[in-house]
Amino acid sequence: MESRAKLKERVVLNCVLTVKSQLHIGAGKEAITPGTTDLVVIRDSNDMVYIPGSSIRGCLRMEAEKLSDEETIEKIFGRADKESLASKIIVRNGYLKEEEVIGLDTRPGIQIDRETGSVKKGALFFTEAIPRGTKFYFQIIVDNPTDEELQLILAAIRAVNDRGLGHGVSRGFGHVVIKIKDDSVIKTPTSYITGETESFIEKYKKLNLDDLIIKASD
Repeated sequence: MESRAKLKERVVLNCVLTVKSQLHIGAGKEAITPGTTDLVVIRDSNDMVYIPGSSIRGCLRMEAEKLSDEETIEKIFGRADKESLASKIIVRNGYLKEEEVIGLDTRPGIQIDRETGSVKKGALFFTEAIPRGTKFYFQIIVDNPTDEELQLILAAIRAVNDRGLGHGVSRGFGHVVIKIKDDSVIKTPTSYITGETESFIEKYKKLNLDDLIIKASD
């Protein structure tokens, strides 16, 4: 793997993801057993609902690939092959506020027989979903981004806000809105010694951030 570049600048984006329609992110392949809650949402080892950073990152990459060239995508998200390239971006898991507990929705569905086009007998199943209005908090961290790369990441966030996240987007699941909190910062190597940081918004206001920014208190 290509050696990691010396850190010059680290962008730390404190983000909020708000669920606008029911959201389902499962724990992998799930077998459907008619009449039960078959598709359950992913939980951590403490049985807490969360959004894997890998799911958010994957959607960001997918949308970025629609907006830019392969070389730029690989510089940001990395490449895994014989000439592998280290990723510049880390997306942390999204969690509820500490000690917050939510009730989950259960949405019914039916299975269709692909051969006949009709409903399978006894094919009722249920999908567990995170309800509208739920907020998750996570970070996007980017090392040494160029202005072009950072602008592409922001564009990908906007695109995810339009397209959605997780299972069943075509059936109305997964509409989310990701915003960046106004306490997001820029760090340099010196920041880790002195604790001093620079405001992300102040440095990059030229990137037209208004539609993506919310107050840190929200």
